[in-house]
Amino acid sequence: MHGIENNPVVEGPVSPPKRTPLATPTTDSAGRSVTVIGEEKKQRSSLLSLPSFSMIFRCLQLRDIYNTGLTCKRLQTAVKDDNALAKAWYRQFSSAHQYQFRMSINEKDSHQIRDWLNLFTEDEALVEPLANLRLESVYSPALLYFNRARLMSQCETFNLNPEVTIHENNFINSAELSVDGRHLVTAREDFQATVYNQKSVGSWVKKTSIPHHRSVKPPMFSPDGQNLLTVGTDYTAKIYSLGSDESWALSTTLGLPHDGTVQSAAFSTDGCHVITAYWDQTAKIHSQMDDGSWAVTGNLSRNHIELKLSKLRYPDDVNEISATFSTDGCHLVIVWGNHKAYILGQKSNGYWELEGVISHKNSINSASFSPDGRYAVTASEDKKAKIFGRDSNGLWVQIATIDHEASVNSAAFSPNSRHIVTASHDGTVKIYCLDANESWQEKAVIEHSDAVCSATFSPDGHLIVTASDNGLAKIIGQATDGSWSERASITHDDSITTANFSADNHYVVTASRDGTVQINELQRNK
Repeated sequence: MHGIENNPVVEGPVSPPKRTPLATPTTDSAGRSVTVIGEEKKQRSSLLSLPSFSMIFRCLQLRDIYNTGLTCKRLQTAVKDDNALAKAWYRQFSSAHQYQFRMSINEKDSHQIRDWLNLFTEDEALVEPLANLRLESVYSPALLYFNRARLMSQCETFNLNPEVTIHENNFINSAELSVDGRHLVTAREDFQATVYNQKSVGSWVKKTSIPHHRSVKPPMFSPDGQNLLTVGTDYTAKIYSLGSDESWALSTTLGLPHDGTVQSAAFSTDGCHVITAYWDQTAKIHSQMDDGSWAVTGNLSRNHIELKLSKLRYPDDVNEISATFSTDGCHLVIVWGNHKAYILGQKSNGYWELEGVISHKNSINSASFSPDGRYAVTASEDKKAKIFGRDSNGLWVQIATIDHEASVNSAAFSPNSRHIVTASHDGTVKIYCLDANESWQEKAVIEHSDAVCSATFSPDGHLIVTASDNGLAKIIGQATDGSWSERASITHDDSITTANFSADNHYVVTASRDGTVQINELQRNK
């Protein structure tokens, strides 16, 4: 594999390792200490004498490999020739996230990859070998994304090239691209989700309208982009599937018949399961069968997890019912409308047992797991985000709290699980980092002039985009020294309801109550 520059994007200043002098080997001879000639040289060269460093690099983390390359020229060359930094950076992500990297890259040919990289560099000596990589190689996405992240981290500001603006005749509550970037789904206040297909660069055509009887919550594509899940406040959830002719057709409606009503639904990270949460404080797991149909494969209720909860009184606490899978599918975090989030773990017998409870003094706006499954975070109206982690007994305990001066509207982990970003009604975004001592420390505070609805990481974890009530979305980038700063902004004529990145880090998608969706291409500011 072609050797490329391995300058990493790290989480803070990296200092060369402290060198401690080797003890001089000695042997006793007639009461005197005598240095053994050649022994010191043999010990110091033992690592360098290895025929390959790949096996060693595979066991080290990104920072360790970087420091290893600082020790001598030969090790620096070995790190570069093995592309060890890019591979270690890639290994930080879950297998599901690596799959998304591969999916987004496999859609590109060499010309598209060249254009994708040229947005941030004019170094053809770097671009050409990368553009001609064999994409079937397992580490091709690692080399491509690592180098693009490195190039982007070196930019003090970005240019935003407007790709397209889609006008709809109603407030737009959300917009999201599929993993291949060819499909866009919006949710409007006229009780519809609308799917657009990309006809050509900059040209989108309306393909399907998904009706509900009441407003639609933010829809989501499955990780492979083949299914689309919508939830309406009419208490129904629908799965639409993509056909070979690029059309979308209703596959199933979830939750009916059922005594309760669907309040939320979410895909698992492999796209094979959907979790639905209901008013009556039950939840169902639906799985896709071999023939493409969906069937209930799991039921959760107060009896199954031995929780003594009071019955909800319809229609109170409408925003407080949700359920989310962990990346490995072995844990669930469920918010059932009483200011608490319940963390459940699946046991070998298939039952789900309670492993932790996250309590707040007010409504919980969001709850999610870190991609590595080690942490969970909640965002609440009580002005706090709480971080929980598992102890040695497998139980979940509180390990940190992030305070704001008003409601915390969202809290999300970075794809490598090393950062958390919170967005608050107090107009601030806070970024926390997991340090070398495994404690969460504040790294940056980004201010807006109005409430911030959400803050979302880019797929590579080195960018954040915010959505604010002042009609402004800010793009925040991480520099090579680990610091965070504003790099660009997107403007709408009314509140921005959602903002997120495309799966290949190429575009930023924003939706607004002004009735428009903007798709902007990220570029280096020359």
